[in-house]
Amino acid sequence: MTSLLQPVGWIDLPNELMLDVLSRIEVWDLLVLCPTSRQIYAHCMTRIYRSITLEDIVQLIKCFKAIILHTEAAEAVHNLQILCSPSCPLKSFYAIVHRAIQRLKNLRTLKVHTSCTIFHLFYDMHFPHLSALELEVTPWDDVISFLKHNPMLSTLRIFPIDSISLIIEQSDVGLAPTAPMPPIQMPKLQTFFGPTLLASAIVPGSLTSDISIVWEGSRSTSFSDCLATLVLSKAEIVAVNNYVCTWDCSSLLLAIAHHIPQVQRLQFVNISGSWQQYELFLASVEDSLPSFECLGQLELHSLIPPNAQLFNDDLDAGFRLASRWGEICPSLEIVCFPDDVPWARFHDWIPEAAVEALNHDIGRITIDETTMRQLKWFFAKTLTPASPPSYLGFARYLLGEDGLIAMENAIANLGDLPNFELERGSPMDVLRITFLAQTLT
Repeated sequence: MTSLLQPVGWIDLPNELMLDVLSRIEVWDLLVLCPTSRQIYAHCMTRIYRSITLEDIVQLIKCFKAIILHTEAAEAVHNLQILCSPSCPLKSFYAIVHRAIQRLKNLRTLKVHTSCTIFHLFYDMHFPHLSALELEVTPWDDVISFLKHNPMLSTLRIFPIDSISLIIEQSDVGLAPTAPMPPIQMPKLQTFFGPTLLASAIVPGSLTSDISIVWEGSRSTSFSDCLATLVLSKAEIVAVNNYVCTWDCSSLLLAIAHHIPQVQRLQFVNISGSWQQYELFLASVEDSLPSFECLGQLELHSLIPPNAQLFNDDLDAGFRLASRWGEICPSLEIVCFPDDVPWARFHDWIPEAAVEALNHDIGRITIDETTMRQLKWFFAKTLTPASPPSYLGFARYLLGEDGLIAMENAIANLGDLPNFELERGSPMDVLRITFLAQTLT
């Protein structure tokens, strides 16, 4: 009994407890702990090198030298992200990088942004545990070679969202594939993000269910032909995200309705900033909705914010359109337009900001300008004679009777709702509303 009460030394802790303690310590403190014992050193190296983000070349060189010198560091690396590119590299630099990456036998995820030259060193490497790859601009021969050496990826992202505009602008200089690719077998792939020709080579025979396609504007690839190959995935495709150069893509929408009517999440992102044909595209969406029997989420976005005159902060128009689309497609639960106001079906359609307020835990809700605009519209709409049937009950559930009376009095006295704060005291409480003093003066 006495032995059970004796203090346990640090190095006598079970591995699980020691790793849990080390996971709560900052990296700089772990470096101090490293020299204390071999056991602690090994655990600290695992914690320090598990996930690495390299943002400058000096940091990269130091890290890769440590990986070359210390087997524990090399074996610890699971996640590697390279966000820097050498300006005038020497041969010795590439030698260091090449030696280091050869030792990363436990690598799980790899992200290489901004540097074609660094990724070229990976092109013929095999990483037996690698499951996710994300790349920006890079030569296609290197991409194809790497994929053939690592066919067991489950996630592949080529041209992530922050580099798509660059790809489209420069697609005529060879940064996107220009000819059909031979099939590449990737039997475990589940999520794909990339250009059409790569998708057609990779998705058939895979387990891909979530697809994001960059439809290059200068290509003549048939929408229908490409989608016909995508449905050869062994898994049912439930999400299709389309990155397009124009809203003149009604034929793409019709092709999706024909080949993938079972899609549950559908998104269109205009990366060019052009708003020509937008109204016609909305009409095409309305015409196509009856074909989608399982569609639950439909989103229209633009990488470049729309002209204020196009939307004019008109939440009433968004409400009317979401309501009409919901009647046409009963499975639809979420709709988002390019003004980035998501609408959620809650009997009637309401701004998603109101739903998020309903689900908020204890404490004050952070309300930015966009959220405030949505909440003001919702509460003002609730107190009008033309309020949708479910709005009053939803608002009462949010604020309680006293909160609704406070809202009504504010509108009666000021003609409009002033800015306010919302706070929940306990999980079962309604939200408490406090009007900001500066808006009442």
